[in-house]
Amino acid sequence: MRVKLIPQKDLKKAWTLECVYVERSPFSDFRNLYNSFSGLFIVAYDHTELIGTCVGHIDERGIIIDAIAVDYKYWRRGTGSNMLKFFEKRTKLTGACALSVGSARGYIRN
Repeated sequence: MRVKLIPQKDLKKAWTLECVYVERSPFSDFRNLYNSFSGLFIVAYDHTELIGTCVGHIDERGIIIDAIAVDYKYWRRGTGSNMLKFFEKRTKLTGACALSVGSARGYIRN
C-alpha cells in the first residue's frame, strides 16, 4: 500500500470513492476545496488502484478532517490508519494547533 497526496489526475476517482461511503457535495465543490487545501487531500493505493481517501481543510478552529473512506475490500488492513498517520504529518507542516474530525456532513452510509 502507498499513501500520498491526491494527484490532480485522480481527483475524480477519489471523489467517486468517497461518495460511496460518505455524503458528499458535488464534484465542483470537492475540486474547489482541493484547489484551496490540496496538501490535506490524501489517497491510498494498492499498486495502481485507488483504495482510500482522507480529505481535510483549515478553518479558524484548526484543521478539520472532512471525510475518510476506504474501499470495503481493504477494510481492516490498516489503510485508514496509514492515511491518518500521513494526514497527521501533513497537519504538522501547516503549523496548525488543532486537529478535529468533522461530523456535520460526514455520516457513514454503510
